Amino acid sequence: MENRKIYILNKAYYLKNGDIKYFESSCRLLDSIKNDFKMKNIDIYQDDYPNYDIIKEDLENKENTLLIVDENDEVYAQITSTYDELNSIFNETEVAKILSFYNLPNIPYIGLSRLFVDNRIRSHGVATFLIKEMEEKYKGNTIIFFVHLVNSNALKLYEQLGYKNLGSYNFIFGEYYTFIKSV
Repeated sequence: MENRKIYILNKAYYLKNGDIKYFESSCRLLDSIKNDFKMKNIDIYQDDYPNYDIIKEDLENKENTLLIVDENDEVYAQITSTYDELNSIFNETEVAKILSFYNLPNIPYIGLSRLFVDNRIRSHGVATFLIKEMEEKYKGNTIIFFVHLVNSNALKLYEQLGYKNLGSYNFIFGEYYTFIKSV
C-alpha cells in the first residue's frame, strides 16, 4: 500500500501508512479541520481532543493510520484504526454498559477514528476511499465508530457506506451516534 498513487481533482497524491515524519503536517491538518468546524459553528471537538500527542501516537502506530499526502509530503487526509476499540477507550464497567445498551456481542471491534480531510479536497470521495481501504484491511471483522450528533455530513456518509446507526449514547466524552458494520 505504501506510496500507492491516487488522483484527486486531477492531481497526484500518495496513500501512505502513518510515519512520525508527517507529524508537523498532520498537526497542521488537525488545526485546519478544527478551525473549519469552528467557523461553521460546529462544536464537535473537545479542547484537548484530538491533540498533538494523539496525532503523534497515531503516526507511530504506522499500520493503523493511513495518510493521503502530496508530492511535498503535506498531509491532506488521514484516518486511524484501533483494534478492540471499546476496551482501548473505556473501562470494563463502561464497556459492559455500552454492549448492553446496544445489545452487542462482546467481541473485539475495530475502531475507526480521526478521519480528517482537508477542505480543499473534501467532497471528492476521499473519506469514502479511506474508509474502504480500512474495510479491506479489516475484512472479516466488525468496525465500530462514534459520530458527534451535529456532524451531519459524516452521518450521511456512513449511512451511504452501509454502516448501521445504532442510535445515540451518552459516552464519557459526550453524546454520540454509534455506527457499526461487519466487513
